[in-house]
Amino acid sequence: MAASGWTECRVATIESTTWVGSDLDDALGFLERSLGLGAADAARRALLDRAAERLRPHETPSDVVLPAVALVSRAIRGRR
Repeated sequence: MAASGWTECRVATIESTTWVGSDLDDALGFLERSLGLGAADAARRALLDRAAERLRPHETPSDVVLPAVALVSRAIRGRR
């Protein structure tokens, strides 16, 4: 970025969690609705089965929460 005229480049990492459903069925329902009607039933079922395997460890008694991260950057455009 410095070669392009940017100075004081900073990147901050923010770690948090993201809520994906009130339970596993809710989280999978959101995913299923997001797939749209174009996916074949067998392909949709296979994807949902794999997603359930991945989400199950993140299920708590009250919801499903995944780890999340955001990278926030800041830079100042230098004067030429």
